[in-house]
Amino acid sequence: MLRILFLDDQHSRLRALRATPTPKVVTWAKDAAEAIRELSSRDFDIVMLDHDLALEHYAEFAASLEEGRKPEYGGGEATGMRVAEWMVENAELFRRVVVVVHSLNGPAAERMTAVLADAGLDVRRMPFAWTRI
Repeated sequence: MLRILFLDDQHSRLRALRATPTPKVVTWAKDAAEAIRELSSRDFDIVMLDHDLALEHYAEFAASLEEGRKPEYGGGEATGMRVAEWMVENAELFRRVVVVVHSLNGPAAERMTAVLADAGLDVRRMPFAWTRI
């Protein structure tokens, strides 16, 4: 049975993942801190990461557009990038894990995917609408 950590703040996506027919145990983390706690304490076969998690992130993104600034797609404690960075810092723990970046935020997902791949992790970019487990 697959053990999946699913980082996403949308319950509807969790329901969709759980409805797929593959036998699995899904651990849901709604924020970066919760995901890091789970990754620190359990083993997973698949880690699925979203980027945009918290209202703070959406508010900063909207403010940057309103102010005419280029939006930042980087890290921040409230995004999935923080989890990706933590996984890179602890890469030896995740050599046998498949990481799926399922964020619909294309530029941020590409950056997360590159950071994880540069660390030698097995990472795939699969926007959630196309994710099949």
